[in-house]
Amino acid sequence: MNIFKTAESAPVPKSVRQLNMIFSEESLNNRKLQIRGFMTLNQVERLHLVTSPTSHTNKLPKKDNKIFAGTTSGDTFYPVECPDVEKQWKTTLQIKKLMYGATNRILATGYDQDHKFLKDVVEDETCKSKVKRNDSTVEPVTFYGVSEDVYEEVVYRTNASAIIHLTPTDHTFAGVALKLRKPYLAVTMTEDHSRILSHRIKQHVFETMSQEGTQWYNAELAKVLQPPTDQPQPKPKAKTKGKPEGKPEAKPPKAEAEAEGKPDEGEPPAKKPRKGSALAAIQAALDAGTQEETEE
Repeated sequence: MNIFKTAESAPVPKSVRQLNMIFSEESLNNRKLQIRGFMTLNQVERLHLVTSPTSHTNKLPKKDNKIFAGTTSGDTFYPVECPDVEKQWKTTLQIKKLMYGATNRILATGYDQDHKFLKDVVEDETCKSKVKRNDSTVEPVTFYGVSEDVYEEVVYRTNASAIIHLTPTDHTFAGVALKLRKPYLAVTMTEDHSRILSHRIKQHVFETMSQEGTQWYNAELAKVLQPPTDQPQPKPKAKTKGKPEGKPEAKPPKAEAEAEGKPDEGEPPAKKPRKGSALAAIQAALDAGTQEETEE
């Protein structure tokens, strides 16, 4: 608490208060695979609030809480809903090690008798066996995330003009500060933590701007950020020439000629010989002979 100094190297004057959060039993149960024992579910979490001493000497006015039940005279928020684990920021165990550093991270199994880290283990879905975690294991950045409602209530209650976040495990408080247009400073654990958290805050801003109904929604940006569809577009069908409607089906030339008793249009008609030619005389004699045979 004394890391901040004045120009004379003296600790910055401050007032430290403690806020209690009571989580709903149902939301806590959703975080756990199995509840064991009697009265083992701890629903209380504490939040240390450091403010300027003048904010208390001036006696902040009593008012109704913005989100939770009760007034600002009380020191407890209830009921607080735990954030959905599936919707929290997730990353690999390798990234978490970079963020928190080797000395700032206590494993789920704690220390052994020689004060050495035990191996990381997580329970599987059946809760009957344990599976070793590795660097590629994907999990929430923090298993103790707090919803935006809590941070928004804190800012409202204290009339905060700026925020210094001493435990910035994820981007949630930074998102609330941006929403309320408050200056925000995060005291991170490592340089990698600063870099990765800063990148995540930028991602959060773009995600919010692409979500319809939020105060930052931008329709043009949402259209640009829309992920492309992997489904191939159907190819247009080839156009086929259909038979013209209302016209009868054309008959073959030979069949049509037989039906009408006309010579086949497919073959040119025989030319008649010219009058006075030898061919015409022969043709006349043949016609006369044919006529005589017909009369007999």
